[in-house]
Amino acid sequence: MGYYIGEIVKLRKRFFKECEGKEYTDALKTGTGIIKLYKDNNSASGLEYANDLNNLAIVYDDLMSHEKAVKIYKEVAQIRENEDCEDSLLYADTLSNMAVALSLDGKHQEAYQYHRKALKIRESQLENTHCDCIMSLYNLGSACEDLKKTDRALTYFETAIKRAKNQPKLKKSDYADIILGYARVLTEKGRYKKALAFYTKASEILKKEEGEKNFYYLSTLLDTAVLCEKAKIYKKAIQFYTQAINVRRKLLDKTHLDYVTNINALASVLAKDGQYDESIKKHKEVINIIENLMGQDHPFYADAFNNLAVDYLKKKDYSNAVEYVQKSLDIKAKASGKESVGYSVSLETAGKIYMESGNYDIAEKSFSQSLDIRKKLSGGKDLLYIEALMNMARLYRKEKKYGMSAQYYYDAIKVRKELDSEDNIGLAVNLHELSQMLIDAGKIEEAAKIAEKSLEIRKNVYGKNHPRYARGMYYLSQIYMKCGRIEEALNLLISALGLQNEYVGEKSNDYKDTLDEIIDDELKAAEIYSEKSNIDIAVEHFETAKLYINKKNEYDYTKLNVRFANLTAKSGHIDEAFNMLDNAEKDIIQKNGECSGEYTDFLIEKGKVLITSGDLKKAESCLFKCIETDYLLGSDVHKDEIFVILGNAYIAEEDIKNARKYFSSVSKNSKNKWYPIAQEGLKLCDENEKDIKLNNVIAVKEELEKNNNTETKEYADTVWQLGKVCESCKNDEDAEKLYNISIDKRRSINALEDDFAKNLIRLASVMKKNGHIQEAAGIFEEAAEHIKSEEGECAQYAKTLLRAAKAEADCSNIMKAEKLFEKVRKVMLHIFGENDDSYLAVCYDITVFYIKCSNKRKAGVMFEYLIEKIAENENSMFSEDKYQQKLNRLADKIKKM
Repeated sequence: MGYYIGEIVKLRKRFFKECEGKEYTDALKTGTGIIKLYKDNNSASGLEYANDLNNLAIVYDDLMSHEKAVKIYKEVAQIRENEDCEDSLLYADTLSNMAVALSLDGKHQEAYQYHRKALKIRESQLENTHCDCIMSLYNLGSACEDLKKTDRALTYFETAIKRAKNQPKLKKSDYADIILGYARVLTEKGRYKKALAFYTKASEILKKEEGEKNFYYLSTLLDTAVLCEKAKIYKKAIQFYTQAINVRRKLLDKTHLDYVTNINALASVLAKDGQYDESIKKHKEVINIIENLMGQDHPFYADAFNNLAVDYLKKKDYSNAVEYVQKSLDIKAKASGKESVGYSVSLETAGKIYMESGNYDIAEKSFSQSLDIRKKLSGGKDLLYIEALMNMARLYRKEKKYGMSAQYYYDAIKVRKELDSEDNIGLAVNLHELSQMLIDAGKIEEAAKIAEKSLEIRKNVYGKNHPRYARGMYYLSQIYMKCGRIEEALNLLISALGLQNEYVGEKSNDYKDTLDEIIDDELKAAEIYSEKSNIDIAVEHFETAKLYINKKNEYDYTKLNVRFANLTAKSGHIDEAFNMLDNAEKDIIQKNGECSGEYTDFLIEKGKVLITSGDLKKAESCLFKCIETDYLLGSDVHKDEIFVILGNAYIAEEDIKNARKYFSSVSKNSKNKWYPIAQEGLKLCDENEKDIKLNNVIAVKEELEKNNNTETKEYADTVWQLGKVCESCKNDEDAEKLYNISIDKRRSINALEDDFAKNLIRLASVMKKNGHIQEAAGIFEEAAEHIKSEEGECAQYAKTLLRAAKAEADCSNIMKAEKLFEKVRKVMLHIFGENDDSYLAVCYDITVFYIKCSNKRKAGVMFEYLIEKIAENENSMFSEDKYQQKLNRLADKIKKM
């Protein structure tokens, strides 16, 4: 008996020595030997045995054999529960160790239950600020983190941190563990700003306690950098990546691939921060390392060139971008082949470079080749294939081929849905891009619905209290703004800014983007409402914009004052507006001089304020000074805008002559945005002139009626002119009534000379437009008979009779219509002969008539006759392709009758 106890003591010393030296394989053999001695001597029970068994389990944990460790811990727990009691601290230690092993083995729910039991025992035996109680809370937080029970995890971590502050005996490294656990869960919840504070605190503790030369400190720096990148706090991310790289240099050789990975990560953030030259330097450093380490034929070497090409693309240096992506493609073709995923990655980069540089045909070839490769490799069922579809969609969107673009977007969305649930962030991103394309295509309502669906997905994935949801609100606001839903857009932005302020902070690029968007949209809203003469609302938006501008460190108040001086004037503060302009003018002249683009922009706004103040002549002088300054600068960029401004000003003054002069002077160019506005101005001039004419005609009519001169041709002509004004104003019902009065008056006084037939035709045309087709048919026929009485059976007679025939056909007066058609045919045949297009056109109309009447025999006879006569005339217009297509359609209809 004494022998084996002595051997156990001896082996135990060796075991601890091997553990201290981290010789875990040897320790495992020694520990197993100790347990064997217990069993060989029938002493495999009791607390001594349990202690040695527990030590063996710890070694299995260190060797990552968690399943074996758990099995042993369970045996230890049973012994300690029986021998010591279920409330003993040793029993709690075993439960805690076992729970940790279970977590490492992926059995998180079971681990959580054992950690809870361990905490309960410890808190019953110890002060709740005891180190073991604090670590149990930490373990429970970690278990809940593994179980995705983030709210409960936060509660455990927060309690552990609170107690740890009052426990000086707790190891600083353990305190750092607790803080890091808390920071991880905060990150998961999207509370990046708070998480960053705790990551920073943990890294400071580890640096102080364990020094910089350790991997735990390194990994903490990297985790902090990744968090900053997620939060888009790029300056901080660069700082932490740089610190991590410096530590990495001290721990590993510079040629280690982990070092290369860290350099690439830093380069990526530098590019996101717009520091393209620095990013290029880092990627060139990677190229040199990989070349020395692996040679020039390795895929990693090609990847490094691809990354460099992306940098140059972002810098818009397309020539260098093309050079480096081509190097990447050449290396990958040799190393992996032209059907590999790696080759397709570089093809996608090449496509982006050519797309951004405007070489759309080459871009399409690159994207199409990549799409084919990825479809072959995955069957069109992976994320890489989706990326290729999206790039094709982006290309066609850039080319304004919206139909083709939409098809690729929808294909990408379909594959995304097949791969994952409908609630995934990738789908939300795809839908947002689709909505932007639909805006470009003019499909406003459809775009808004899809953008709303995108935001709904973000809410389902992240919840409403998350920066990614706030970013989705920012995206939707952009769509709403383009849809003209101004107030909804601004409400979304303000809500998003509040979330971002709380969860990512003011240094985040997302926060800065949202703040800038609010300012821009508030200012746009001010301008839109100002243009609509809703001055009070416009001023509210302008004042709100200024409140948000105060949140920025820098802002060009001179430009702001120039831009909105006119709004200030419109709101009734003329003197204040001119004060704003006076101060701005001094500043602009001092900085840029009078011969500058900035000064011409100023003159435009000053001209608008002068117009608002009522000094049109002074405004005209100011705006022409702008044109002269542009000329000195070799430009006419403001000329058309100024002509539109002055045209509108003179319209407001009811000076139609000057308004027409300026609107007519605007350049007739389809790409000129001021041209369509000028055309609208000219229409307004016409309408104003019509109003003047209308008033004049009404005045003449009333004067004639007052003097009982209504039974005269002058009165009939005046009423006719009044009808013409109504027709030009799209008031066709009143026009018909007035035309009828005029015609009746001319009939009653027998004034049927001059343009009576033309007037009848015009009356009939308006009747037909108003749906009074039967009446129109009679008037057309009357007009034809009047022409016949004056000029005989001429072409004009036949054409007018043809209009009567078509009107009778529309009223289903088949027999009457047929007689009229036949009369028209005979007259046209007599005048033009069988092979003339004028005659053949009548035959065509008669064929159409018989088809509508369902008279297959007569339609067939007339059609065969028509085809025969067309064949005799090689120069007939009916021989042209567009008419042949019409004839083919007629033939098909006759066959189907």
